[in-house]
Amino acid sequence: MRLFIAVALLIITFSIIDCSSSRLSLQNRNVAMLYNPASTNLHPEFFVYHFNDTSTQVYFRIYTDELLFNKSNMEGEDKAKVRIKYLLFSYGEENKLTDSSSVTYDIVKKTAGKEYVAFFTIKINSGSYLSMELITTDLLRNSSHLKFITVDKKSFFSRQNFLITVNSKTTPVFNSYLTSNDTVFIKNERAMPASYNVKYYKEYSLSPLPAFSLTPFRPHEFRSDSTWKMNTDGGILKFCAKYRGIYHLLADTSGTIGLTLFNMGEFYPLVRTTSEMIKPIRYITTAKEYKNLTSAKDEKAAVDSFWLKSSGNINRAKELIRVYYSRVNFSNIYFTSYIPGWLSDRGMVYVVFGPPKTIYKDYDNERWIYGDNSNLMSMDFYFQKIDSEFSDNYFVLKRGEVYKSSWYQATDTWRNGRIYSVLN
Repeated sequence: MRLFIAVALLIITFSIIDCSSSRLSLQNRNVAMLYNPASTNLHPEFFVYHFNDTSTQVYFRIYTDELLFNKSNMEGEDKAKVRIKYLLFSYGEENKLTDSSSVTYDIVKKTAGKEYVAFFTIKINSGSYLSMELITTDLLRNSSHLKFITVDKKSFFSRQNFLITVNSKTTPVFNSYLTSNDTVFIKNERAMPASYNVKYYKEYSLSPLPAFSLTPFRPHEFRSDSTWKMNTDGGILKFCAKYRGIYHLLADTSGTIGLTLFNMGEFYPLVRTTSEMIKPIRYITTAKEYKNLTSAKDEKAAVDSFWLKSSGNINRAKELIRVYYSRVNFSNIYFTSYIPGWLSDRGMVYVVFGPPKTIYKDYDNERWIYGDNSNLMSMDFYFQKIDSEFSDNYFVLKRGEVYKSSWYQATDTWRNGRIYSVLN
């Protein structure tokens, strides 16, 4: 994954983040850097853990090869200096700033390793429901990264009450997706459950409808394929996601709020196998072409033939493949919910059109703009957050016929051997 994070899909100037406002006004602020890995050198990861009723830990992971180190310090050691600033806003009409602070870390190169993992503690009371804005800054390079997290401390059993670790219960897991080879340790210090009911759902793989489809949205109705009970050892559950699919762990059997873990394949969020390469091509193929790809005896030859036919030569085919599947990989990183990120509505638009030039965001909606915001020919995509017991990262596109010509223009560009980009 680290190799793909370093890939520059687009070169867009990074706008300096203004954190001086006491209100959260994302609707009037372009936050396109959220989904554009080329907008900054930094790509930290975060998760929130409520370990008691009044305090919360914010874990983070920073990749040291993205930092600037130098020896301009009293010790003469190779050091990087990183500041993480957080702002907490209340949800609701006022969107008032309730708390803010920052922490600074001196990271010594010879002892840090490839990843610098740590946490800081902030005061958040039980029952809170907040928006957290995180700005991570490499102070020597003057490069920043922006992240938003919904902080949910209303329930003892929401995702943020669970700490998942590996390696003898010390190394935290930053994502919800596991592989068949992963064994993790799960604890909830607020509830300390003695057991969990585990509901297993087979892998969901239905492709989203095109952006111009007029078919009304209908949420998928999930029915568990199997259920079993697991006991904890001192409040800690040892767990392995043996098969691909969804695992919903419930400590409170009277409700549906719990921890959801996913097994989406050995290499997820990356696409590395031929069969995984075929599926995302669905967005730019006809139904007949896709059927031929999925039924081919030699899948690799079929995939190679598709891209060679589209591009006309090997070098151009390699470039198409590099960019197309980089977008698939980043969709998985940004938009994974109970389905792989590339299968989501945001993932579909991201793969076909690329990172948007402009994003306006509030708590439950995102507006993506391709092209000049003042241009009548620009494309606007609207996504609305849908409540899901499995994920808080599930958004649905507001579809319409207005996207039909733009959709075919983009897919035809790919099919004619050219990368579709907002900068084209």
